Amino acid sequence: MQDQNIVLKTEGLTKYFGKRRIINSISLEVRAGEIFGFLGPNGSGKTTTIKMILGLLDIDAGKVYIGGCDREKDFENALRQIGGIIENPDTYGYMSGYRNLEYYSRLRGKLDRARIDEVVKLVGLEKRINDKVKTYSLGMKQRLGLAQAIVHRPKVLVLDEPTNGLDPAGMRELRDTLKYLAESEGIAVFVSSHILSEMQLLCDRVCIISAGSVLRTCDVSELLDEQTHGYRFILRPADQAQAVVDARLPGRLLGREGEAFDLACDESEVPGLILELMQNGAAVYGVQPAVRTLEDSFMEITGGGNTIA
Repeated sequence: MQDQNIVLKTEGLTKYFGKRRIINSISLEVRAGEIFGFLGPNGSGKTTTIKMILGLLDIDAGKVYIGGCDREKDFENALRQIGGIIENPDTYGYMSGYRNLEYYSRLRGKLDRARIDEVVKLVGLEKRINDKVKTYSLGMKQRLGLAQAIVHRPKVLVLDEPTNGLDPAGMRELRDTLKYLAESEGIAVFVSSHILSEMQLLCDRVCIISAGSVLRTCDVSELLDEQTHGYRFILRPADQAQAVVDARLPGRLLGREGEAFDLACDESEVPGLILELMQNGAAVYGVQPAVRTLEDSFMEITGGGNTIA
């Protein structure tokens, strides 16, 4: 790889199960210090792709480069530069968190207690690291799993559905920890999740795939900034307002939730609609541009119809 800032790269990654092609020539690049979201509907091939990156599945065609090393030709050096958690982290409940980290540090080459102390602080487990893991909450186990995955100073951290089972507080803790790791350690975080609202808050860029093929890769901000040409109105009484909306802007109602009306209209049309609503006895309690979300973009790009997982 020519660009030293690119620490994970796939070129034409392809996988067959029997005669069926599951992954169709996926190419992507992940940079140091960024959080990269990997999104797709059920059965789109996300976990299969992640397993090929981590060396858990053979590659039928294409290349994976980790820290500049070809995963096929230089497997050991490539895998030294990556850490990952697939589903729930593997830990030994009868041992303390610290003993778990000692064990994984030895597995990765050598016991480095200074690095263990460093990662314990990075993930915020200083107060409980000497307690047995079986006493940990799910969120604490996730943080210990992160510590295990980065104890050998990888350039890339790969996480598949890391928020599974976490409550909102646990999700926020994980999000803050990953952002801190990316910023302070320069680790590239490659993450998949079915919770699009969390991915919107977490990721710098996303890659959206469907049926094993890449549909789009771009900055999250680019997706959110795309013009929606819509406004949300809060109108009362709602039924009376509905009649005015249907008459003035037929076929332009995108959706309604009680008194909230989402309308496809330009800014120039808003004053006239407000005037007509008031003239017909409907009060306007709020008007704001429709806020585009990552979920909106995801449904638009994939065509909807499938849930993400």
